[in-house]
Amino acid sequence: MRFLVTILLAIASANCLAQSFSGEWKVDLRSQEQKSKPVECGFASFNLTQQNAKIRGTFSAGTPNCGRMDDGGQVRGIVTSPKSAVLIVQSARDNSISIGSASISPSGVLSWETSDHLFEQGDNLIPLRATFHRLP
Repeated sequence: MRFLVTILLAIASANCLAQSFSGEWKVDLRSQEQKSKPVECGFASFNLTQQNAKIRGTFSAGTPNCGRMDDGGQVRGIVTSPKSAVLIVQSARDNSISIGSASISPSGVLSWETSDHLFEQGDNLIPLRATFHRLP
């Protein structure tokens, strides 16, 4: 019986780590009108590295026309299921800290949703909800 439980735990652990969050993930936050014009910035991105169940990385964002920038915020997280993770994101712009969930869909996009603001200074650019695409 113990042997069977050990094997099942090993399989579950391997499945939890099967989908890697490693890579650069980006979302275009510009409106359709801004996309049709040469408007710079208007993005948010995660640059993540996954080692086993731990995730580390950075967050950056810029509003359309580059009016506000957040470059180099820290990201820490843990994989919670085969395609899901909990991330803590600290804004480099104002030191705000947000916690949220990230999940990778079968099509390979990363969905982010902020659950709570642990420390909010007011002017962070961490999206409440967004769909990120992995860059090649």
